[in-house]
Amino acid sequence: MRTRASIALFIPLACLLGCTLPYTPPASTSTTLTGYWVFTDNSSYPPGAVFLTGAFQSQGSQVSGIFTGGIPCSPQVHNFTGTLEPSGTLNLAAPFAGAQLQVSTDLTYATGSAGGGGDLCLAMLGASSITGTQIATTPSVSLTGTFAGSVQESTSNLALPIGIASVSLALTQPPTLNPGIQSPLTGSLTFTSTGCTSTIPVTGTLNGFWITLASAPVTGSTPAVSIVAATNPDASQITAGDIVYTPSPCSAVNSSSTTYQGVITRQ
Repeated sequence: MRTRASIALFIPLACLLGCTLPYTPPASTSTTLTGYWVFTDNSSYPPGAVFLTGAFQSQGSQVSGIFTGGIPCSPQVHNFTGTLEPSGTLNLAAPFAGAQLQVSTDLTYATGSAGGGGDLCLAMLGASSITGTQIATTPSVSLTGTFAGSVQESTSNLALPIGIASVSLALTQPPTLNPGIQSPLTGSLTFTSTGCTSTIPVTGTLNGFWITLASAPVTGSTPAVSIVAATNPDASQITAGDIVYTPSPCSAVNSSSTTYQGVITRQ
């Protein structure tokens, strides 16, 4: 009887030490698409070339995204908007591109197709099969610093020929114990084009990867500016979806406005 009892006790003990038990993955805590995403091209050779990178911002079923292409594209920046259906279907549209995705139930993975409706790079690729993964929910580094680079005018404006301008964005982000909460930003935006330079103070917020900035209301010939942009996980660059000047900088037409897009990098 003692031998049988010993065997009965040994079996469950052995299972605790070495048996392979069914694995139940931990439940995801993600309740939103908001975060930084990388989409790869399943149709590339070899498969897995980066297709789009950028940030989603969602509120309820409404989704916005600021993305750049993995190869030089025109336009360089894609402003997506769309709706996430209860079934997990996400249809995204941009002025020169579109995507149809099926999002996982934990909102961290998506598969589908993307194509161009005028964008040179995406149109050349046709309707590509893509896979996307949310790789981060908040930047790991403060945005405090200076970001600079070239931006391209994205609206037709007779007062200022469509072309390239240079911008420099100086930002200060106060320290916070919880980087996931909305953080205030202060700074200034310097615009340089055709012998003209304009510097305007701006204030706004960082929410996840999403940046919104604006100048104080002004009158006269001094332009007001608003910025909608997204940073990346190590805060090494800012992708400007819209930099809107009203009136246009360096312009004599006070009622006009100009929108610029581009990627600026930390200096």
